[in-house]
Amino acid sequence: YAAALKLWQQTEAVSVLKGAASIVIGPGAGCVNTSGNAFMATAGSGDVLAGMIAGLAAQGASEYEAALYATFLHGASADYALREMGRPLVASDLIDFLPHTINHLCL
Repeated sequence: YAAALKLWQQTEAVSVLKGAASIVIGPGAGCVNTSGNAFMATAGSGDVLAGMIAGLAAQGASEYEAALYATFLHGASADYALREMGRPLVASDLIDFLPHTINHLCL
């Protein structure tokens, strides 16, 4: 958390530090996201997250909200994928399970 806060102080840019518990830092706020699992450590997973953040921002979410919501949904999608498939994930699995995640959590 200290590293994320230092990054914010130096850049004032919303930042996501991916890890076992990803950290999202924005203007006057920070959050530790605990959704997700170790099988997300796969090529392309960060690209999926970046696309989700950009997509939410393009729909009008603030930079911080986009990063916060996308980070949670990204991890929750991986959790659903792991439960359903019971095997290590590839990045496209996160995308495939995203509609289920949104429908289950948001509707």
